[in-house]
Amino acid sequence: MPPRWLPSLEDYIDLAAYLLGADRASVAALPRIGLAESALHAPFASFGGVEAYPTLVEQAAVLLQHLAKNHPLADGAPDRTTENRGVRVSPSQITPGRRLLRVGCDGETQVG
Repeated sequence: MPPRWLPSLEDYIDLAAYLLGADRASVAALPRIGLAESALHAPFASFGGVEAYPTLVEQAAVLLQHLAKNHPLADGAPDRTTENRGVRVSPSQITPGRRLLRVGCDGETQVG
């Protein structure tokens, strides 16, 4: 199996700068940008060698939920991230006992 690609803070900064049409250095200098790194690692959490979120759908849901919650880009910026795009992520195939995440455009995250 090929090694899994893990997104880095540098990847996030590059993508955010591209989507915002902003200078990369300006995005990297934002005071809350470090919160993105925490969000980027969340989908790949494991315990005892068992992945907490083994499927791509679950990993995407966790990533979007953490980016929306942490909001690493400046408040009031015309960002085009999860909160302002009306993104709703609901993994349809989820194992019994797992939580279902719904990330709404209003910044609310429902867990059920």
